[in-house]
Amino acid sequence: MYADNNDQEEEDLRLQALTDVEERYKSCSPLIIQCPSCHSSYQFPGVFNIHNSAKCGLLCATDGCQGLIRIPDQDIAIIKNTVHLAIDQFISQYYDREWVCNDPTCLFKTRSLSLQGNFCPKIGCGSIMRESYSAEQLLNQIRYFKFLFDCDAAKDYIKRIRKSFVYLLFFKNFLIYNPDLKCDLTDKQIDTFKKIDTFISDNFLKKCNYFYISSKILFGTS
Repeated sequence: MYADNNDQEEEDLRLQALTDVEERYKSCSPLIIQCPSCHSSYQFPGVFNIHNSAKCGLLCATDGCQGLIRIPDQDIAIIKNTVHLAIDQFISQYYDREWVCNDPTCLFKTRSLSLQGNFCPKIGCGSIMRESYSAEQLLNQIRYFKFLFDCDAAKDYIKRIRKSFVYLLFFKNFLIYNPDLKCDLTDKQIDTFKKIDTFISDNFLKKCNYFYISSKILFGTS
């Protein structure tokens, strides 16, 4: 009886780990990359491609392609640039954000808050104004991109659910019943992921915080 309860608790924890990951990044946009070999564009699956037997995410989605990394320094630079450009778009979205009244009958919009704080300034309303794109959303998007290249986080994620018969695709409602997935990486692949992971951490995550993102740090302006 107790053994059954323990097994059920362990299974609940594994499923909760899956749910937590999916829930954390459910509103994030995917990273679209272009393979330097075949020039096809697709959503980058992360360290492991759960859609394809948990193969390394650096393997191109196109059958027969040589993959994303043929010339390490050059191809890693291309991926870094892709990530940088994508994050720049989200940063711009943050600074171009509007404040929108959350009352569906009002929906007043403004680029800046009034002296009333986050209360709607429209006469007769007074509901709460919400950011169309918040610092929290931006930070979570950057964390998501980092997660896509974080070997330790990906391995830990799979390790926690390996004994379970249910494998949930990263951030998608897709189930694969396969307890024998092989999640192996070569030293070259690990090195590639670490370089891009460090790039995202050093250039973005370490230079922003939850409530405020300094334009001087991110854009080089005051």
